[in-house]
Amino acid sequence: MRERTSSDVLREALAGLPPVAYKKAAEGQGGIRDKVFAVVDEMKGAGVKPEHVILALKGIAYDAQMGPASPILIEAMVRWCLERYFSN
Repeated sequence: MRERTSSDVLREALAGLPPVAYKKAAEGQGGIRDKVFAVVDEMKGAGVKPEHVILALKGIAYDAQMGPASPILIEAMVRWCLERYFSN
C-alpha cells in the first residue's frame, strides 16, 4: 500500500467537510488551510510553479466531489496557496 500524500489528506478532508463549513472562517473548516499549506510546501519543494499548484488544488477539490458552494472554499484555497507559496 502506498503512503498517503498531503494531497490525499486534503482530498479526504474536503470530501468529509459539510457544505455549511465552506463559508466559515479558516478555523471552522476542519484544518483545511493547514492541509492546503502542506500540499503547497510539498509541491513547491518539488519545484512546481505556483500556477500548477493552484491547478492541482482545484483538481483535488474536484476529485473530492465538493458541493455547489465549493467555489467559495476553492477561492479561499487559492488565496491560501498564494500566501504560502510566496511567504518563504
